[in-house]
Amino acid sequence: MCSILTADIYISKGFAEVMSRKIPDLMSFLIWCSLRARKAEISNLLHDIHYLGNLVNAKLRFLWELLGVAIIITVPLASWLCVTLSMKENMCKHLVLYFSFLIAYVPEGWNCRMWFIITFLHQIAAFALRTAATVLYVIVCCYFRNLLNKYSEKGIKKVTDFNSRLDSNYFRRYLEFYENIMRTTTSFENSMSSTALLITISDCMGMLYGLERIQHFKQMSFSLWLKWYSFSIVFFFLRGLFSFLCVSLAASSVHEASKRAKTVQEEMLKKFLISNRKDNNKESFLLFVALNRPPFVFSAWGFFYFTKSLVFSAFGTVLTYALLITQILR
Repeated sequence: MCSILTADIYISKGFAEVMSRKIPDLMSFLIWCSLRARKAEISNLLHDIHYLGNLVNAKLRFLWELLGVAIIITVPLASWLCVTLSMKENMCKHLVLYFSFLIAYVPEGWNCRMWFIITFLHQIAAFALRTAATVLYVIVCCYFRNLLNKYSEKGIKKVTDFNSRLDSNYFRRYLEFYENIMRTTTSFENSMSSTALLITISDCMGMLYGLERIQHFKQMSFSLWLKWYSFSIVFFFLRGLFSFLCVSLAASSVHEASKRAKTVQEEMLKKFLISNRKDNNKESFLLFVALNRPPFVFSAWGFFYFTKSLVFSAFGTVLTYALLITQILR
């Protein structure tokens, strides 16, 4: 993010530049507050999700856990490398003074070492928790998707088995399990939607900032721009892009799995009505209620909903605003 591009700290002093560096840190702090306030709810939800998964044999893959841990460790370290590459003593001195409110005294020759320590702690604080929250959200969404897919597979097997007859007891258990899944997903939505909004805003800011900072190569020599900005811009733009894509696609996959579950329920309704020629108003009413409920969709605190169409529209919006800001600043 823009808060750790050291060249900006060194050469920019305006209010807008200072705010652009502080907002990502504020986002990280708000994510921490949101998770801390709901840690008990999230812990209980994870137990409920694990219990529902065991009922349909939807397991959490070990590869997801391993990859998630690797990402949580790699992203802060990579961001730390971005702010320590090609650093010289004079620039390190200015940066140490900036972060110490102009009161620190470091012996000559030790400024870069002190800066490496300061920025390491800063990157861990700013990126580790935010990355962990992103990984948690993506993994849980993928688990919900697998849970709904397993649920749909059970229904498809029952529908395609022409030798079996759907009875009221099977319908009751099938609908009750779907209601349990919906209650759990709704609880997760209520607990993590604000965090998802903060993550998405942070990612979009990273993409917007990366696109906007490309204009700096016109304000300085190409070699200097390449030294100070190229690696950092590419890293933080790609980090914001990949994080946004992972969150959006994982959340939208739950919506697609929920639509598939509704389609299976419609097929089961047809077979149920054919198999049970006697009037059973109670079971028919329960199934109609389940069918009338729209497919579940995650949201970012109600501001927007994670669907497949969101990915392209959001990226197009970021690109449009970046071009607009570039034209205004010229």
